[in-house]
Amino acid sequence: MASAIKRMHLNRRTNVTLSSLTGPQDAANQMVNHLEWVFRGSVPLRTTPEVTLNHNAVTSLWTLETVLEVIKYLPNRKAPGADRIRTEMLKLLANAIGP
Repeated sequence: MASAIKRMHLNRRTNVTLSSLTGPQDAANQMVNHLEWVFRGSVPLRTTPEVTLNHNAVTSLWTLETVLEVIKYLPNRKAPGADRIRTEMLKLLANAIGP
């Protein structure tokens, strides 16, 4: 029974449609207006501040052994961060370069 429910859940597709109460042409016009607003360039781009790092200060905080030790205790099966690197990938790399 659980496998049937799981199959139904995996096979379920949600269809996203663009609609408007006043008809499909109005929905299309709304999308055109929205895209024109988004891409006209009136919104200023975000800039990142310039950062200067003291290489000696950064590298003196971490040793290879410290990093490898911390990687061992990271939890598995968690969502990756912005870099899209999963814990399992880090652990494989740690095993390859570590003692």
